[in-house]
Amino acid sequence: MMRVSIPARSIRAARCSAPSWMRRLRVLMQGIFRYSRNSARWASRRERRYSMTADMIPPQEAGTVQTGVATADRPYYDPIRPLCQRGGDFPRMNHRPEEHQVTSPPPKVGGAARKRRWLPIAPRRVLVMFILLIAVTSCTRARTAGLHPPESPTYAYTEHSVQLPGGAKGVRLDGHFVRPKARGKFLCAVLLHGIRGYWRAYLRYARALASRGIASLILDYYSGHYVDLEGLSVPFDYRKTQFELQTSDIASAAAAFSRNPVCAGGQVGLIGFSLGANKAFRTAAGRPEFKAVVAYYGPYDYVQFIRHRVNPLILALAGEDAQRWKSYLEKNSPLTMAGKVRADVLLFHGVEDRTIPVAQSVQMLSALQRGPAKSARIKLYEGTGHNFVLRHGRSAEFGDSIRLTVSFLRKSLASKAGL
Repeated sequence: MMRVSIPARSIRAARCSAPSWMRRLRVLMQGIFRYSRNSARWASRRERRYSMTADMIPPQEAGTVQTGVATADRPYYDPIRPLCQRGGDFPRMNHRPEEHQVTSPPPKVGGAARKRRWLPIAPRRVLVMFILLIAVTSCTRARTAGLHPPESPTYAYTEHSVQLPGGAKGVRLDGHFVRPKARGKFLCAVLLHGIRGYWRAYLRYARALASRGIASLILDYYSGHYVDLEGLSVPFDYRKTQFELQTSDIASAAAAFSRNPVCAGGQVGLIGFSLGANKAFRTAAGRPEFKAVVAYYGPYDYVQFIRHRVNPLILALAGEDAQRWKSYLEKNSPLTMAGKVRADVLLFHGVEDRTIPVAQSVQMLSALQRGPAKSARIKLYEGTGHNFVLRHGRSAEFGDSIRLTVSFLRKSLASKAGL
């Protein structure tokens, strides 16, 4: 991945920049609130404790303490002695002759018994709040001198639906365009959905890219041509034609999107998820205009994938069309097309993926490294399965893959786009 050398002074300034100081201020105010609340509680408890102590002392014993135990500011009180005096059956514990007893004034109740503080409570709290406020917000004027971590959202974004031309005449593909709201040119990418076609599920991913300065198009490539990949009774010729037209539709739509004034230098990257990763490699093979491919947990070797996914008994009972379709996929897998891919490639996969084994990405990486691809890298996530990008809530895998994707696209496309 791209490495950036940052001066230590910039790092210190970045630590103090917003929204870090806002989080510190929020934590400070919460701490002050808890301190004030707890102080009031403890003061109330002390008042009650002193009052209870005064109420427990019988009037006749309030001024009597024992020799050797009493002090000037802490009179001794034995709670057993009044009981022994009232009940005649109990011996007098800790009883001494009258000549050894001394008298002292009644104990002071409440806050008067405590030592005088150097400053009253209310002004002291105000002073503490003022000092802490200065200490926490002293670095709010620091600036990062244009330095923004690639994983930090810095842009507002806007989005709308679009239509783009397909590979065949008269075919139009639906898409959803998400871009930074600021004016100017940005890096661009085309997002390709998985086999179920739920392209709206990738809105969160596209918005995360837009907030980091990358415009993206979520392309519904099923809106042009649809093909049933797993059906056993679909005619082979029809399925093969539809399947190849899908790749042509993606290439045409991506080329049209690259001519958008927002896309810097007419450069776009391809980002595919599951089946979309398969489509991304098929589109990039033999098309040098695509300089970057990001592939998430895709099937690349159909020989192994079909063995893993389909029951051999079902294949044996399938008709001729299904057998021809199986042979076609095995001969035209992305793994066999790796020698035609000249783009930079970044692969993601979950180690615990049971839908598409992680070995698929490892094999694809080896094939790409032997081919003309300029660079090919992979990031594996332990304890993660298939479709981790679509997992609800924030996940470490989602955030990390976004960070790496943004860095990868900037490195692969920025120089070619003139940014």
